[in-house]
Amino acid sequence: MRYRIFLALFLSWAAVQANASTLTVIDFESPLNICPGCNGTSALGISDYSQGGFTLASTGTRNAKFIGWQPSSPYYTGSYAFWNSYTNETSILTKDDGSAFSAVSIKLIGGIQPVGAYPLTVTFFGLRRDGSTIGQNFTTDGVYGFQEFSFSRYFGDILSLSWGSGAYEPGGPSISAGNMFDDIALGQAFRDLPGCGPSGGQPPKCDPELSPVPIPASLPLLAVGLGGLGFIARRKRKLS
Repeated sequence: MRYRIFLALFLSWAAVQANASTLTVIDFESPLNICPGCNGTSALGISDYSQGGFTLASTGTRNAKFIGWQPSSPYYTGSYAFWNSYTNETSILTKDDGSAFSAVSIKLIGGIQPVGAYPLTVTFFGLRRDGSTIGQNFTTDGVYGFQEFSFSRYFGDILSLSWGSGAYEPGGPSISAGNMFDDIALGQAFRDLPGCGPSGGQPPKCDPELSPVPIPASLPLLAVGLGGLGFIARRKRKLS
């Protein structure tokens, strides 16, 4: 019995590790799409940003659709992160081949400078493959440091992920134009994974962290080896 429990736990752990390796994280650390004249000493402007088969675009029309702090800036957070350069505009993330995907998590800061950080609610929308739209709110804690937020299972089969840039809010710090974002984790659409799929209008059956994935070729051999050890152990107990 102990052997079976151990084997089940080990295989579950291995599946989680294998699935984690299939995630695409938009971290903005790859070569940046710097727009002409947008590379300042403290801030950096970029146009539509592509990484890992995904593209982040904005409904804004300027060359610098997104802005982030350079490492030379005192507001730099330790990695490249961006905010939509327009107030009341929308950031839209899609897959380059037009297929569905799952949104797993994102890191956010409410505000773009320490003095301007404040609790901010950001609403994310997912356009699902069936044409319906779902939403989820994340609220930052008002501290100038990234918080990681996880999307619900309803975002497991979407064609696009979008969210607002924010605006100058009454009573809020005047220099805070919205939200900074980083490390957008994306995965395969649940419906496209073996054993997963929609269930009577409910969210897909599988969670992004636990979705069935192809097991590495070496794993079945290891399982066979463990099975052999278990058989030998049982046989020894019977003989004794």
